[in-house]
Amino acid sequence: MNNQRRIVFRSIAVLAVIVAAFLFYRFVFVGSSTEEPAGVVSVTSVSPAAQVDNEFLRLLERLERINLDISVFNHPVWESLENFHQELVSEPRGRRNPFSVTGNDVASTTNSATTSSRGL
Repeated sequence: MNNQRRIVFRSIAVLAVIVAAFLFYRFVFVGSSTEEPAGVVSVTSVSPAAQVDNEFLRLLERLERINLDISVFNHPVWESLENFHQELVSEPRGRRNPFSVTGNDVASTTNSATTSSRGL
């Protein structure tokens, strides 16, 4: 009888350890199915593209409410400003092949030995 009690006690102890290990694993690593895992933020069903569109529309609405005072262009100080712009002149665009060795980019009608820019 003593032997049978030991077997039953060991069986119950092993079963209790297995149940305790399962519960420990369940609560520590898996967690409850109703709670969100740590670090996860719930998101609305609106897609990111729709959020960007909504933000863009809000910014456009704010711009529509802006009123600019154009009377500054009629001010004498504005009218006294002078334009000092300079005309851009056309310049040569560069070599036909910018990756070729310097001196090899001369026209085929001239002698490359006489027009080479390398010093000897």
